[in-house]
Amino acid sequence: MVFSYRCCESVLLSAAQTSMLALYDGVNIYDDRCRAQLDTLDRQLVRALNERARLVHELADIKAEAGAQLFDPKREAEMLQRVASENPGPIYDATIQEIFEVIMHRTRDVGTS
Repeated sequence: MVFSYRCCESVLLSAAQTSMLALYDGVNIYDDRCRAQLDTLDRQLVRALNERARLVHELADIKAEAGAQLFDPKREAEMLQRVASENPGPIYDATIQEIFEVIMHRTRDVGTS
């Protein structure tokens, strides 16, 4: 009796291990797909940020020729309010605004260098 119990126990563990391996493989496949999508989004973000920096640089040149300041606090406040109002989440509005503040400040730095 003990032998057959241990034999069944061994088979059950083996089945459980097989299920876990299948689940792990499924997670790996899903993980790989998510990582690929994240990599694609990261590339798009880099391109978009560089395009934004190029446009800021162009604007800086135009404003410099006109003798105007690049930084417009009113415009920046409007932009920050807009990105918060257009934010569908899950990122908090305040966090989106912080991210955009950094983006605006860093791209403005590029425009003035």
